[in-house]
Amino acid sequence: MTEYGVVDVWSESKSVFELLRPSWQQYGTCRGEGTDIFFHERYHHAIREAKKLCDICVVRESCLDFAIKNDCVGVWGGMTTVERRHKIRLMRSAGEYVQSKQKKRYARRIVGSEVPERERPSESGTI
Repeated sequence: MTEYGVVDVWSESKSVFELLRPSWQQYGTCRGEGTDIFFHERYHHAIREAKKLCDICVVRESCLDFAIKNDCVGVWGGMTTVERRHKIRLMRSAGEYVQSKQKKRYARRIVGSEVPERERPSESGTI
């Protein structure tokens, strides 16, 4: 797994990603399926198809746990991104500790819990 939690789940080739996959992913029902249905959350038919695969998957709980911990986007463990975020809020309000990785792109901008001001293009003299 990379520092950003990115894992190539569906690639069947023997590449560098093969070594980075969590061991449970080799048992996923989605293995070998196209990625379109898992990452097109705007289309209800894609979500339905992805959830059908997740319903019969033996590693669904591990997949969901992975998605929560790594702040993944798309359908993972039978839940969409929005559904997982709602579940995390409910878990935290119930007093459960939910650890998730902080996105690196935001962490670079935050200095001592304050977001520094960024120069706007109009202020720098460029159009």
